Amino acid sequence: MAIADTPKLTQLLVLLSHPRRRFVLYSLQGRERRIGTDELARDIATWEADYPVGGPTESAVDAVTASLHHTHFPKLIEADLLVYNVARDHVECGERTVATRLLDDELRLERRRALSTER
Repeated sequence: MAIADTPKLTQLLVLLSHPRRRFVLYSLQGRERRIGTDELARDIATWEADYPVGGPTESAVDAVTASLHHTHFPKLIEADLLVYNVARDHVECGERTVATRLLDDELRLERRRALSTER
């Protein structure tokens, strides 16, 4: 069975093509609470650089924070996948769509690949 190529599907696939946007959605999925953008940026910086001890530098966290605010959050908000509270500087999931199910599958595969290369 073929999947129809629709503008909405194309938009979703473009959004999910960037690892930071996938990580944002994955981090928010299943949470009972909102997450502060600083905490999220630190998690992403840690994940990207795979820091074994000590965590990421503040400049790495600042760079991730800037890219979230200027690039990734606006795209996710436009697609109704993210809600950003500017006053409180936190984010939460927007509408739950097929994107979260696709994201789950993709991140599981990425983890399996990472584990298999470590062995």
